[in-house]
Amino acid sequence: MRMAVAALAAAGLVGAAALAQSAGDSYVEPATGLAFPEQIGRFHRSSVKEYPDNRLGVKIGYEGPAHAEVFVFDMGLKEIPTGIDSDAVRKAFADSEDAIARVLARPPASEGKKFAEATPTVENEGRVARLKVAVYKWSYTDSAGKGAPMATYVLMTAVKNRILKLLFTAPAPDPMALQADLKELVLGFMEANPKDRASFLVDKPAGEQPAVGKP
Repeated sequence: MRMAVAALAAAGLVGAAALAQSAGDSYVEPATGLAFPEQIGRFHRSSVKEYPDNRLGVKIGYEGPAHAEVFVFDMGLKEIPTGIDSDAVRKAFADSEDAIARVLARPPASEGKKFAEATPTVENEGRVARLKVAVYKWSYTDSAGKGAPMATYVLMTAVKNRILKLLFTAPAPDPMALQADLKELVLGFMEANPKDRASFLVDKPAGEQPAVGKP
């Protein structure tokens, strides 16, 4: 996965300061109590960066079949409703998409475009958990002119008055081929936080059709 990290660093999707940090013992994010294990399946926690500006929260990096970064932040807001329907989540997601589009529009990235978007929903005992998801397809060209197809997923929701965002990037001619690796990381994180699974659930709107699965 070194090529993916190099591509991200060159394209500006990951900072050098984050790459320089090393993993330690299991990290518990102080505001939410969510645990980020040193190992989740094939993913190894590679960095923890707590920003000096409290509004930006913390960034946790993982390396494995893909390069992943989890952001936990509140933008200075005291209350953020759980789920994806708040103005805070809509703004944060739009800001993330704008930032990705800008990065993918300049070298060494090229041919960047949104490939797909969705709001997957899972249901448990009449309550639901939702995510906002966008998938980007792009190309990376190194200094020698050698290129590679890349894909980046951005996932977002809110929980415990914080926004939770995941950036997930890897070489991939077909972005959909990354779904199994993405699922491994997300489900592994949920398994590491069994007491907090219900925190992601909200009441299902009246008249909504049943969703599939359980968080």
